[in-house]
Amino acid sequence: MESQNKEDILEYFLGNIFLSKSAYEAWKAICFAKSEGVVGKELSERYLKIQNCHAKFFGIVERSCLATFVVTICHAFDVNRTDSFSLDKADKDAYDNFFNENKGIINQLQRVRHKVFAHGGIRPQPEDYIIPPINELNPFFERLEKFYNLISNRINKSGAIFDNALEIKQDIENLYMNIDRGEGVRLKEIDIEWRWKQNDNKISKKI
Repeated sequence: MESQNKEDILEYFLGNIFLSKSAYEAWKAICFAKSEGVVGKELSERYLKIQNCHAKFFGIVERSCLATFVVTICHAFDVNRTDSFSLDKADKDAYDNFFNENKGIINQLQRVRHKVFAHGGIRPQPEDYIIPPINELNPFFERLEKFYNLISNRINKSGAIFDNALEIKQDIENLYMNIDRGEGVRLKEIDIEWRWKQNDNKISKKI
């Protein structure tokens, strides 16, 4: 493969990995905010209350982030397709080593992509919906980024840092806080309007 084509592959997967990691971090910030085991009882109840204020929104965003993460990351491993990029086309030896070391996680993600998000199985089984746990996915992304930088360095002596993908978690945290503030103001306005302003017993009507 010509060097230019390999550079095109690198450019594509620079954005691909960033998008997948951003979606993964966003999904975690929504899904695991409700977990008492992760954030504790007080905060989990608070996050859940906030999400329930806009349950349809958070529900579709959580599922959309999960689908984006799974479908996008699987692009890197579509080795049997001739009409799309995959990382094996950039450096097959390095790809084979990475794939063999991460085969279990990759196969599990590909099964979820195929059975749930991309096509939908006729009779999906419970295991078709199971993705690897985050204590496996977090280091998987770290290894994937190192792998990308390995082949990037071999092809054009460059590398990339994907830490910006983590910023989405703070954005979602700020969203939670803003919703909580706004909900407090909304409830206070209702209280003043209907328990005070519209109350015939208020002082201005009694004297």
